[in-house]
Amino acid sequence: MTRLGIKAFAVLVLAAPAGLIADDKKETPEQTVENHDSKTKGAVQVMGETNEWFEVAKNGKSILTVPKLLNGTLELEPGEYEVLVNRTSRKLTIEAGKKVVFATGTLKVEGEGLYFYALDGKTKLVAPNANPPGMNRSTALFPGTYAVEVNLNLRKTILVTDKAKIEPGKKTTLKK
Repeated sequence: MTRLGIKAFAVLVLAAPAGLIADDKKETPEQTVENHDSKTKGAVQVMGETNEWFEVAKNGKSILTVPKLLNGTLELEPGEYEVLVNRTSRKLTIEAGKKVVFATGTLKVEGEGLYFYALDGKTKLVAPNANPPGMNRSTALFPGTYAVEVNLNLRKTILVTDKAKIEPGKKTTLKK
């Protein structure tokens, strides 16, 4: 490798971590609105780091026959809707030519046990007809503060915390 090549490599290696650190400190807004390429419809997109999905409801009823994967975009008629991710929800208004983008946060619980789930009051925040996430796996939730329980076995459940803070675009990792 030439001296110029070594210097260029050193600059690249030294510059990369600084960029990553700066991105980690950048706040991700929970909701943004962008232009959408339609004159008659709008859209919603729910961003997340898991391979889970989101649902959209109108007047309390799901409008989808199959939920949409996170990071996907769903085109909708203008109107009032509710978007749901693992029983956490946000209301939204769709306007023609606009796309509403939501950012979820990620919850992971590390340790021994069968599975975990976040709670909002007594409601287990798991998508309908889905199993709770296994230990050492991640789940997407809309931002908020939740209790988290772990099922150690089929009969014993323990409270890990009642103050797990989920922030948009960030991962919260708890240890049992």
